[in-house]
Amino acid sequence: MVREPRGLFHRGASAPVQITSGPLDFYSPFPSPDGKRLFAEGVLARGELVHYDARAQQFLPFLGGMSAGELDFSRDGQWVTYVSYPDGILWRSRMDGSDRLQLTCAPVAAILPRWSPDGSQIAFTATL
Repeated sequence: MVREPRGLFHRGASAPVQITSGPLDFYSPFPSPDGKRLFAEGVLARGELVHYDARAQQFLPFLGGMSAGELDFSRDGQWVTYVSYPDGILWRSRMDGSDRLQLTCAPVAAILPRWSPDGSQIAFTATL
């Protein structure tokens, strides 16, 4: 946050002040009508990996039911890539969870991972 200068003979901008901390991501900030408060949407991404078992007619944990999402599967069906929540780390493992490998680390947050057609590479978008 930086206070906007006011008046005809205003001083230069003051130094920025941190107004949030912690694990939440904040979106859509807007001031109160009197300008004394700031409102924002705070989000902490969570997920649960499950698959549907047609025989049991229920959802069952996939990869231990970990908090993750944005899965993509290799064309040969042997590998899966996913993003763990809330940290945004990109992972690759076999379908049973073995040979798990961390591919990114903080402060990079990965989104939209996709396997290359030959299964040799994973493309993704990174945010900081």
